[in-house]
Amino acid sequence: MIIVDTPYHVTFDELAELPEFACAGKCRKVWWGQMLKNYPAGKCPLCSGELCRAVEKVHFTVLARANRSLKLSDFQSVQKMDTKDKQTIKNLLAGKSVIHNLSMVKPAFVEKAKAEWC
Repeated sequence: MIIVDTPYHVTFDELAELPEFACAGKCRKVWWGQMLKNYPAGKCPLCSGELCRAVEKVHFTVLARANRSLKLSDFQSVQKMDTKDKQTIKNLLAGKSVIHNLSMVKPAFVEKAKAEWC
């Protein structure tokens, strides 16, 4: 599992691999290559901004990385979650879902996200 911090998001992934691409547009989200197969090359699926190669300490910072599956405590350790969000994550994990590139917008940027890339 890996947890990465970007300017506007905290992103979680089951795999411990570093993200390969970063949005240079409005959302600044990171992406793994396998998630971009069905999208136009070089464009961010979230905000349509340009993608570039992701560089650690420039586009993202690794908050946690381990050779294991994600747990609810991983989510709770980096961002305050309301009851609804906790239950959603619990249900995903209990159903043996594989979580890839699940991003939570940082609370300070929720309005920006709604206005610019949602």
